[in-house]
Amino acid sequence: MTKVGEIRDFVYRHDFDIVIFNETWLKVKISSSCIFPRNFKVYRVDRSEQSHPHDPSNPRKFRRNGGGVLIAHKEDLDVSSFKFSKVSVRAELLSIFLSFPSGKKLCISTFYRVGNLGSVNFDSFKEHFDILFQSRKFCMHVIIGDFNFPGIIWPEAQPRSGVE
Repeated sequence: MTKVGEIRDFVYRHDFDIVIFNETWLKVKISSSCIFPRNFKVYRVDRSEQSHPHDPSNPRKFRRNGGGVLIAHKEDLDVSSFKFSKVSVRAELLSIFLSFPSGKKLCISTFYRVGNLGSVNFDSFKEHFDILFQSRKFCMHVIIGDFNFPGIIWPEAQPRSGVE
């Protein structure tokens, strides 16, 4: 069985409301309907030259495989995606807003940060989150992802060195 088939079977066996994947390795030719039931809305950013900058140490090098992020949710949830009109973010990241009957909104963001792309890739994430926080459209924010920050001591959230 393929990985897509395994994921599909797992999703169908469980009663998830929201599913988040990082490093999906999906391509445009793989339809979201191959993985999720019809009652799911799927937002995804697959690896592409728009979402994944070239390696600054080797501009000819582009990793076509890997990466990608996805957020899927049942259609009966009140969810909207966060779209940019001013910023073109060159990164594999998504943010959605989940509205509750009380009127409060939760923001859920997921991303895959490619470690060897250094500060250029990191700056795209920072710009996305700066604009997101300035929007003040939510009361809570959950951030999920592959940070690829080996230089951070996570319990203390202290850097050992810079982004590079």
